[in-house]
Amino acid sequence: LRSLSWWWRAEDPAAQAYAARRLQVAALDPAHAHALATTTGALRFLVHTMQLDYSPGREPAKAAAARALANVAFHGPDARRAVGGAGAVPAAIALLTAADEPGREAAAGLLANLAADPALLADAAARGAPAALASLLRSGTAGGVEEALAFLFLDAARGPDRAGFLASLGVLPLAVRCLSRQALSPRGVWLVGLLWSAAVPSP
Repeated sequence: LRSLSWWWRAEDPAAQAYAARRLQVAALDPAHAHALATTTGALRFLVHTMQLDYSPGREPAKAAAARALANVAFHGPDARRAVGGAGAVPAAIALLTAADEPGREAAAGLLANLAADPALLADAAARGAPAALASLLRSGTAGGVEEALAFLFLDAARGPDRAGFLASLGVLPLAVRCLSRQALSPRGVWLVGLLWSAAVPSP
């Protein structure tokens, strides 16, 4: 991590993208992910990178930063809380609504991993994540669909009120449309089924 400190402090987009990609790969390893989760400066750098403006060359760094945080958040409750505490939820929602396709896919993956924590799921839902993820499904993009389905299922499973709200967003027909429009993996098909079962009231 110390070897990357110069790169993430640089204002050059290429340097920031390099640092974010290195952290993205490092966070695949549980030991490195734990080190990142306990290094406030690294998490803040990644969140800050996601929040950079959209001047030329910034998009790859923003997407790589979101993927790095998603990889950290994958490694357990403490890691998720650390990532959430660094401000990742609002940064991910902003990226989801304004980025190019790789950025939206990365943001959806980050939100899906954070949603395994009930408090972070509730925070993301309150900040508008379901509507942003529904827009992603509506857009027809291939990237981020399964991650969006995972988040929406966890939100619908919180209770009838949440299921009803998601139904009002048109999430169910969008999810079904993904079955015919996207080449979903078996996991994606399973998630559509879970979302449907959670969001449709029992007779």
